[in-house]
Amino acid sequence: MSEATDQSSVSGSMSEFHSDNDSNNESEYDEPEAKRARADDDPLSVEHNGQPYYVGDHVELEDPENSSGTQGTELAAIAQIHKLLLGGQQLVVMWYVYPQLTPHPAYMEFYPDALLRTFRLTTVPVSRIRRKCFVMPAADAVEGRPREWQEGERLYVCESRFVDKGGFIQKIKRGRGFWPEAMSDERMDAVARPVPWANGPRELEKAPVPVNGEADDTPTRRSARLAATPATPATP
Repeated sequence: MSEATDQSSVSGSMSEFHSDNDSNNESEYDEPEAKRARADDDPLSVEHNGQPYYVGDHVELEDPENSSGTQGTELAAIAQIHKLLLGGQQLVVMWYVYPQLTPHPAYMEFYPDALLRTFRLTTVPVSRIRRKCFVMPAADAVEGRPREWQEGERLYVCESRFVDKGGFIQKIKRGRGFWPEAMSDERMDAVARPVPWANGPRELEKAPVPVNGEADDTPTRRSARLAATPATPATP
């Protein structure tokens, strides 16, 4: 991980996103354009268009310059909120990417509405927020939903990260490490701890996701097994 001026506060509070201690961890930190206050003064929430947003929330962002480098996946987790010395506030966000935008074997399967977490951290103005969205570990999404989630809203699931260095996909260990350590118990109850589904745990079935959304006729492991199974002779 490269060192940069005034980045120790960012990497320290972001350790929860790197809890697996993987040697392949890769992070990108962008300095705010304006000097910010000390990390101790950074708030845990910010208001935009009358809606509060908190550290740990997931948001859809405007990213016309593709500063995320995720080729159009405009979804991110709020890692930090910086209070700037010259006034205003700025977000440090960790970006997600859709599976179809990453190189992966044709047989690899993903849940519906799956996202892959990246190690890409950038600073963005609060004004770039479009709306709040919801992302949960896949195992939690099977059991329930975020308390703030409303029927009809999309619920993304995440169980893996995409590692740019090497271009591979890696499972995220389940646990508290999925969420920022700075989150309060109140916010954990609101978006992180699943509220059981009314009809009990739901089933999520995985399916292959072609790269770049293109049709892919390469046999998957499952279809290869089926193809190798001898057909049952028809009964005369």
